[in-house]
Amino acid sequence: MGDGEVIYRHGESPLISGDLITDKSSGKSRYFILRDSVLYKKRSKVHPEIWSRSILGSNVNSNLDLKRIQLQLRDGRAVDLYPPTRESFEAWTAKLRKGSQRSFDRFYNTGRSIGRGSYGQVWLGIDKRDSYQVAVKRLEKRSKKGERNAAIERELAFLNREIRCSKIVRILDVFESVKELVVVTEYMRGGCLLSDVLKEEKRLSEEKAAMVMRDLLQALDCLQENGVIHRDVKPENLLAERREWPTVMKLTDFGLAHVMERPEEHVHEQLGSALFAAPEIAMGRTYGPEVDIWSAGIVLYNMLSGEFPFTSRSKETLLKKIQSTSGQVVFEETNWSHVSPPCMDLLRRMLNPDPVHRITAKEALESLWLKTMSAEPSASVGAVIK
Repeated sequence: MGDGEVIYRHGESPLISGDLITDKSSGKSRYFILRDSVLYKKRSKVHPEIWSRSILGSNVNSNLDLKRIQLQLRDGRAVDLYPPTRESFEAWTAKLRKGSQRSFDRFYNTGRSIGRGSYGQVWLGIDKRDSYQVAVKRLEKRSKKGERNAAIERELAFLNREIRCSKIVRILDVFESVKELVVVTEYMRGGCLLSDVLKEEKRLSEEKAAMVMRDLLQALDCLQENGVIHRDVKPENLLAERREWPTVMKLTDFGLAHVMERPEEHVHEQLGSALFAAPEIAMGRTYGPEVDIWSAGIVLYNMLSGEFPFTSRSKETLLKKIQSTSGQVVFEETNWSHVSPPCMDLLRRMLNPDPVHRITAKEALESLWLKTMSAEPSASVGAVIK
């Protein structure tokens, strides 16, 4: 379920890699990667980084006769590169020149803080070109030797899939520097509406819950089709287009996401909020995209009841509770008599402790409950992405 090609407001980040000769006399070569304004040097493709350098503001001098590209970095150092072919010479020259001029601050101003993701602060940003408002997430690189930390690797893996879905917050630009990764997304003016409403009203009507669940399941269906496990589905990661109902909800924050390299791949990391953890995660087993359906089921449970099936002040105790019950959720009739049978049927199928028999996002979207609830609302009118 996609919605067309991904188009960035200020063009794609320059990306190129390959073996380049660094010493013409000896013919010694090294493996280089250019990602945006950062040049990485490695002994070979499989070896760790030797160094990373910012090429922002650098002079890129190319000499086709010498087959040499010389970078004059802002810190005074020079880097000589000798691409093996004319085609690669021209490609590296073009990418390096683009990277030397591309930075977040060139295109955007930063405003007030509007939230925090799993691994970084989120700010309001304003495009200098047309005053278009965006959200800006900054992920600081904290690991040693210039290596990107796990959160950034996960973000980049997700971004490289270039998923475009109307129920996933749109990526508008990506900038990488030596110190941080900056992800620019659409600004969701409704913010954490669902989380805020649940704190105030405790629970939602089935009509509102259906609106939220339909949008969330469409996002998860899109992720499953593209081999992505979100692993942090919760109300705080559902952002609203506006503060009034009806509204459109979109899934955000992929700092914990796992991108599968093959359809049958399973992982075992215990990540995400314990309140929304599927039984297979709590029991330390390998798992797949089914864990996101369980988490969505907990969201639905919480929306309808204002409670959680498993609670504890301690994460360890909470996971043990899920383990001890094998994830079996008990529904007391007195607490759920207000919920319609079709809704209860979907909830039980989403919270099936056996991931093999747990309903998929696509199947859930075809459930009687969502089919009989009111149609999804039209998206609120907003600025057009240019």
